[in-house]
Parts: sequence; structure tokens; C-alpha cells
Amino acid sequence: MKHRNDREETRRQAVSVAARMLMKVGIRAMRMDDIATELAISKRTLYELFTDKEDLLLQVMKEHRQKIRTYLKETGDRTNNVLEVLLVFFQYSIENLQQLHRDFFVEMEKYPSLRKHFEDCRSEDAESALCFYQKGVEQGLFRPDVNFRILREMTAGQMEYVFRSDWCKEFTVAEIYETILFAHMRGIATEKGLKVVDHFLDERRKNSLDGNSKISIIE
Repeated sequence: MKHRNDREETRRQAVSVAARMLMKVGIRAMRMDDIATELAISKRTLYELFTDKEDLLLQVMKEHRQKIRTYLKETGDRTNNVLEVLLVFFQYSIENLQQLHRDFFVEMEKYPSLRKHFEDCRSEDAESALCFYQKGVEQGLFRPDVNFRILREMTAGQMEYVFRSDWCKEFTVAEIYETILFAHMRGIATEKGLKVVDHFLDERRKNSLDGNSKISIIE
């Protein structure tokens, strides 16, 4: 049992180290040798835990996905306001994208399992988003005359285009994501919803000037 626990702990540490390296140097420059060295284990031991680099990267993405789910649940438990949940989630996403290596999405294309996982998550998020939007309409936060399925596909398409374009060389992914998301949030919000959005943006600017990235719009 102890050996199994040690193995699981080493595996967990490897995922953590790989996630940090991924943020710093990107997929291409992340080397299994460097991860093994930092963990003070042999490269052979590392390959006993993960089939290859792609397998390790996939575990990093899956763990990050689980953190997002946990974060959304915790946020949802604190408020019933759908728009507040979405805005806090967008803030969380922006903070993560600011740390992400600029070439991540381009380099990810070379790994089929990573690309498939990304696509599966996007499809799942699309369905979840539609439920959130509908609930927002019921709460009087979003306009009822918007086709949210088209909107969701448009937003996903815009981000996909950005990831494949040279825009990421001129602007950060976080800057582009923020611009696209908040432009469409303001477009679908009712007067009631706009008050929430504007308060969020004011708090974001204020915290940015103070050097604090954390924002809370939940009373």
C-alpha cells in the first residue's frame, strides 16, 4: 500500500511540475528529462507513470479541467445570479490565460489526444453555457430575443480563429479573450444585467490599478 501511495504522490508531483513548465516554456520546450531531474527520479520511472509526454500533458489538462469544475461549483454555491457566476468564471479564465505560454494552442495541434480533449471540453462547455444563458433570461439578466446557440458557436469560432492567427503575436491570448467575451456579454445583457457587467468591469479596472487581479462581485 505504501508503495502505491508513493507512486501516486510522485505521479501527482509530476503533473504539478509539468503544469508549471507548460506555463513557463510551452509544450515544445517542456522536456521529460527536465521533469525527471526536478523530481529527482529516473526518466525510466517517469515513463512508468506516463506512457509519453503526450500522456503527461493530457493529465495536466484533465486536472486543470477538474479545477475549473470545482471553481464553478464553489462560485455557484455562493450566488444564484447566473451572470455573476459567468463573470467570475471569465475572470478566472483570464487569470489563467495570462499565465499560459503564448504558443500553447499552436503547439497543441501536434498532439491528437490533447486536441480531442480540448474539443470535447469545448462541446461540453457549449451545452453548459446554453443552460446558463437560458437561466439568465429567466432571471431578467439576458435578452430573450438572442439565439444563444448561434452566439456560443460564434464566440467559439472567434477564439479558434485567434488561436490559429498571428494576433497572438501582437496581443496576449488573455487580452483577446477578454475583449471578445465582454463585448458579447454587453451585447446580450438587459439593463439589469448591464449593471452587473459594468460593476464587474469597474472593479476589474480598480483592482488592476491597485495591482490586485482578484475580483469579487458577489456580495
